[in-house]
Amino acid sequence: MRSLILLCSALLINYNLIAQVDTTAAQSADSLNLTAIGNLVFTADQLESQEGEQTFSGLLQSNQDVFMRSAGFNFSAARFRLRGMDGKNFLIMLNGVPMNDPELGFGIWANWGGLNDITRYPQTGVGMSENEYAFGGIQGYTNIDLSPTSKRPGTRISYSSSNRTYRNRAMVTHSTGMMDNNLAITASVSGRWADEGYIEGTSYSNMSYFLALEKKLNEKQSIGLVGLGSPSLRGRSSLNTLEAYELRGDNYYNPYWGYQAGEKRNSRMRYSHKPIIMAWHDYKLDPETSIKTTAYTQFGEYYQTRLDWVDANDPRPDYYRKLPSYLEFINEPDGIPALEDAWQNDPSFYQLDWDGFYNANYKNLHTVENADGEGESFTGYRSKYILEEAHSDPFLL
Repeated sequence: MRSLILLCSALLINYNLIAQVDTTAAQSADSLNLTAIGNLVFTADQLESQEGEQTFSGLLQSNQDVFMRSAGFNFSAARFRLRGMDGKNFLIMLNGVPMNDPELGFGIWANWGGLNDITRYPQTGVGMSENEYAFGGIQGYTNIDLSPTSKRPGTRISYSSSNRTYRNRAMVTHSTGMMDNNLAITASVSGRWADEGYIEGTSYSNMSYFLALEKKLNEKQSIGLVGLGSPSLRGRSSLNTLEAYELRGDNYYNPYWGYQAGEKRNSRMRYSHKPIIMAWHDYKLDPETSIKTTAYTQFGEYYQTRLDWVDANDPRPDYYRKLPSYLEFINEPDGIPALEDAWQNDPSFYQLDWDGFYNANYKNLHTVENADGEGESFTGYRSKYILEEAHSDPFLL
């Protein structure tokens, strides 16, 4: 019995010894997992989701494990979840500050989207990996160092063209490195835009900005300030039934838009701009110990638009009662040929009819009884169709 106890104790001691990893050694260039974020296969709609369903973010590393690489760069497009857990179990940090949404738990990469030169090489770890800022999440962690001294000195100018969410991207980044006056500055501006993406009716406009300053006070102390943001406005696309796709003969059919005065207008626009401001102080006590104090705030605006209506026909082109299968269901097959013809040849039917919405509002003369008290009435034009904005404007400190 005594031998068994000694053996178990030895195993426990051995485990503890293995767990004691020198975190300073983990920061060497050879030990950092570096990755280029821009190589992922994801739509901007996934990246900019307010819900932050960023299950792939926990796998942003060039890990040598075949399964981890496949899960991070291939499987996530099909909403694969490593160990059945979503992205809220993965810790996202900027300068060591957790960026996971305090309400939803996810990290929303769109808040700094487009700043590829700044976020190109994050430090990452899988699972409960040690790092200099935190213990990591259950799935792992990513930390992006925003300090100017971590960026390579020089100027980088790039332009790229795509045929997916946006058509053009231009980016300019300049970093001074630590200058003779003990000041380092990094600035970056990026623009991504398209009148229309690969899916019809999906416009896109984004302008990202970044400015960081770092001042070396002495050999042990430095202070820094950074501001960044990524305002974007984009037209969204819809998921549809197989019947709608077949009626249009187009797997990219998008019922969210329609013509207004000859121009395409999307009813589902998404706007997001949540700037982040950080200030920090670094104090190096000795070669192996340092204290970093960071204060940050995040604020801004987020909204999505959509149609709403009252006392009016459903305006959605893909509404189930506008499909031939509905006429078949209610046993009225005589109307199917005309309905199929409208789906194939009438844009005001298979897309939103903006002119029809305005005309319905203009003609809706309505009287409100007892508007300002007993016996008072008011007569005017009352909207049947409106375009609403659903806001979720954050303020974090």
